[in-house]
Amino acid sequence: MNRFVIVCESLTGNTAILAEALRAHLQTENIHITTPVLADTDSSDVFFVGSWTDKGDCGANTAAFLEKLEHKKVFLFGTCGFGRSDAYYDTVYRRFADHLKPTNQIIGHYICQGKMPETVLRRYEAMKAANPDCSRWDECIDNYRNALSHPNADDMQSLFEAVDAALETIKAKT
Repeated sequence: MNRFVIVCESLTGNTAILAEALRAHLQTENIHITTPVLADTDSSDVFFVGSWTDKGDCGANTAAFLEKLEHKKVFLFGTCGFGRSDAYYDTVYRRFADHLKPTNQIIGHYICQGKMPETVLRRYEAMKAANPDCSRWDECIDNYRNALSHPNADDMQSLFEAVDAALETIKAKT
């Protein structure tokens, strides 16, 4: 059995960036990153599960994987294009967590902003053109531009701090 397994579903590559950084940070031998479709629920007692955000929730494959877990320690992480607020990230985290059975223990979580495909910007620009008096589209375009630099070094550091705190919790209980 592996000590840790990282399970990652990444649509645009943002969550995969976090997963790779997490693997390097953990510095354990033979830690591997797998997808929710290929992940074996019996391969570890500790899972770091990351996902992109789909309409405020994790990807469908991640949801299905989380629903299969029983009696595991789980750290949830992910990225979302929209947000830029801890309150929104907490809402996303709670939706991810809702897929877990109560027999699991959530040891920590981290959600941050991630860049979005250019098609999103084009959609926002089209909506602004169709509704020039609506300031919502200006906010969406500003959010898109801010997201282009994420995940960044500060996001990685915050992820590492959350993971280190989670691992300390595990050590303290053993």
